[in-house]
Amino acid sequence: MARAKKKESLIDAERVRRALMTAEVPIRGLTAERLARALEDFRRGHLRDAALLWQEIRERDDTTLSVSEKRDLDAALLDWEVLPLDESPEAAAHKAALEAGYNGLVATDALDQNKRGGVSGLVRAMMHCVGHKWAVFEVIWDPTGPDLTAEFRFVPLQFFENTVGRLRFLATEGAYAGEELEEGGWMVVCGPGLMKATSIAYWIKRSPLQAWSILCDKFAVPYLHGETPAAPGSKEWDDFRDALAAFVSDGAVVTSPGAKITPIQITGAEAPAATLVDRADRGISRIWRGADLGTMSKAGGAIGSNPQESETDILSAADALMVTETLNHYFDTPLIQARFGVKPRAYFKLKPRTKLNQALQLQIDEALIKWGVPRGKKDLMESYGRAEPDKGDELAEKPSASMPVPGAGFGGPPPASPLANEAAAQGRATVFQASAVNRLAPEIKAALDPILGRLAEIDAIADAAVQRAALADFRAALPELYRQAVARVPAIAAVLEQVIGTAFASGAAEHARQAKPRAT
Repeated sequence: MARAKKKESLIDAERVRRALMTAEVPIRGLTAERLARALEDFRRGHLRDAALLWQEIRERDDTTLSVSEKRDLDAALLDWEVLPLDESPEAAAHKAALEAGYNGLVATDALDQNKRGGVSGLVRAMMHCVGHKWAVFEVIWDPTGPDLTAEFRFVPLQFFENTVGRLRFLATEGAYAGEELEEGGWMVVCGPGLMKATSIAYWIKRSPLQAWSILCDKFAVPYLHGETPAAPGSKEWDDFRDALAAFVSDGAVVTSPGAKITPIQITGAEAPAATLVDRADRGISRIWRGADLGTMSKAGGAIGSNPQESETDILSAADALMVTETLNHYFDTPLIQARFGVKPRAYFKLKPRTKLNQALQLQIDEALIKWGVPRGKKDLMESYGRAEPDKGDELAEKPSASMPVPGAGFGGPPPASPLANEAAAQGRATVFQASAVNRLAPEIKAALDPILGRLAEIDAIADAAVQRAALADFRAALPELYRQAVARVPAIAAVLEQVIGTAFASGAAEHARQAKPRAT
């Protein structure tokens, strides 16, 4: 990659104009046969019809729009960082180059160049592959500034074909065979392709929605039925008909006495339109979000939010990993090779949301360090979602012992005898701490014994090779050991609640005793 001038995009203004002006609306008059043909063509590698149809569904269907936007934003709003592989000067230089590249990159859209963003905008556009199976970007490297960076221009899928097992660019309108994608000039993001199932669910609910709409339009305003003894065709009949018509603008009927009109109705079951539409909407929500509890509530249908949270957490972590690995391949590696001529010693990471019991994690890490298990500072900081300070950052310092405790001085008048009260408070604190330790120790021991026991066994191994193998097995078993320890947390919390409750009641009684005025 020559660091010369910025190259021009392969999709010029005229190609954009023709694409916008000639694009049909494939959702109009959609039939089962047309949908099936578009899906079959997509499987064969002819992507245009399905890509256009899916985009229309994403923009027009309220349920699909809602869940796809949530999935996109869930990834786009994640934090990111650049991490070095080691503490070498080379890794530090690579980290700085990648940070400059990511901070300088621009994300745009070939058909809507009003869209401009940075890393978050790029991540959101990359999430297009979740629905469409692929998200393709023309990578326009920009070597003109002090740091190497790039413009990532999103190109819709109708500009490509996949008839040979890899995407190829259709350089002209109506082309059947595409051109190979230039190495380093394109980025292809691969995803699950949820719009195939989504489009089927959309078609299933389309007809019931239309019938439901027609029913509401036809019968929302009731028809009037007038009866008159006048003979049909007489002046009296015509006058009555005209008078009835003046009351309504939608529909009315005039009959002679005894005439009967019976509407045909579906009885004995719930109207099928509403049931089908609800079933399809819930299916779309499950496809995109893993469960429908968070997106569509139904009275009595939700047992709790934990299953849905678990599913969406899995999807969020998978999306973050997909974005990370794709950018590592298409941006990190070529940028570092162009700048330094070597493989990168640092890498970009989109940070997934993590939910962990940090108190228990801290205890485990402290025990590991105490037992001499090697643990790098960089690894520790990454496990708690903390980035290393940049050069020149002002470092946080541990507060001095003379600093006031937050909240000190609040909660009542100062004691009459500070030294005596302090001694008494210290005595009560000592009793409280001893009680807490005595009651909590067995529960904490039960939680940590499986981990500490394994470490003690490893520590006793004399052979270094065997010890390293045992440590590797221990590291692989840690997730299960963590889960077993976390299972003890409710019992620990119950004991702690009892200890704190007792201490609180004792303190309240002591405060009331001191505040009670003495008899004179």
